[in-house]
Amino acid sequence: MTQIQRLLIALFGLVFVSSVSAEPAQLTEVQFTAQTAGLSTIIETFDDFPTGSPGSPFTIANGTYTGSPQISFGAWCILSQCMNTNFVDGNFDGFPKGTTFWSTKIIYASSGDIVQVTVTGNSGVLQFNLPEGIWVSGGVFVGFSDPTGLTSITFSRLVEEGSNYAFDDVTTAAAPPVVNMGRLSIPLIRAAMDKRAEGK
Repeated sequence: MTQIQRLLIALFGLVFVSSVSAEPAQLTEVQFTAQTAGLSTIIETFDDFPTGSPGSPFTIANGTYTGSPQISFGAWCILSQCMNTNFVDGNFDGFPKGTTFWSTKIIYASSGDIVQVTVTGNSGVLQFNLPEGIWVSGGVFVGFSDPTGLTSITFSRLVEEGSNYAFDDVTTAAAPPVVNMGRLSIPLIRAAMDKRAEGK
């Protein structure tokens, strides 16, 4: 096998690995914490907003929320202020440039809610249903990533007779962008061919 053939195999392998790994994915809280360690992170706690309706679209520290937001304290948000959905589906977008990680704590008003999440990134779309919601004082962690960049996160209630729920600690983090190896392959191949020609 020649040096050029080895280089081509290596380059195509990198392109394949990049293409299969770069897609939206759901993360556990442990994975999210580990993968965002040391990255530029922004957290929206909703503590600095007055209670009541801020209107929609609603600009927060790390993006925009479109729906029927309501800043609340008490009831099921007992630890700090949160943003409840007011029984209306909502969408987060307008993230800071380079955002590749997003998370929140969902605080369910009671048990029984089933929420569908649609995660849109530069690499594709991930859609799934969260487990049936239960009230937890600090909220239930939900996190996502897309190595090529996230563009929006949409939440939809699938059980219309279900109760309300809220968001807290909406977090974004930016990681270095994934390198498109396909764009680098031609220059690298040419460089290798030139080097081989010089050796003749």
